[in-house]
Amino acid sequence: MTREEKIDVVYRHLVKNVVPRGRVTTYGEIGAATGIKSGMHGQPLASVLHHILRLCDERGLPPITSVVVQKDSERDGGRHGVVGQGYFVGEAKTPNKAGRFRSEEFKRVSTGSVYRPDPEAPKPEFRSMIEAHQDSVWAHNDWPEHL
Repeated sequence: MTREEKIDVVYRHLVKNVVPRGRVTTYGEIGAATGIKSGMHGQPLASVLHHILRLCDERGLPPITSVVVQKDSERDGGRHGVVGQGYFVGEAKTPNKAGRFRSEEFKRVSTGSVYRPDPEAPKPEFRSMIEAHQDSVWAHNDWPEHL
């Protein structure tokens, strides 16, 4: 399967199976549903998710990949969860054409296209940013069939 086909398979799964139920999903669930697994260091699924995030940003769409979270991190009845570090890296690399909320702490530790996590960073500020991203996905009703 080509990279473009993997992107399409994962994106369509998110739009058709995850977004309608309004609950986050895990990397493992995405892998099981699409056949695109995370291997060592999260590849290739992490790469596919990064490309989807970039394409969503280019098209002014909410960051659909924000609803892919770490196992056992779901809260608020599954509406929110904890994203992986790769999400923050991808977020830092996008020009944010979609105008997503970026917390001041995220802006502080992200310079240009580099995300440098601060071990002392206040986690609640990152949490509010990710929850805002996830809420924007749940609120969006006009997902294109393909990116």
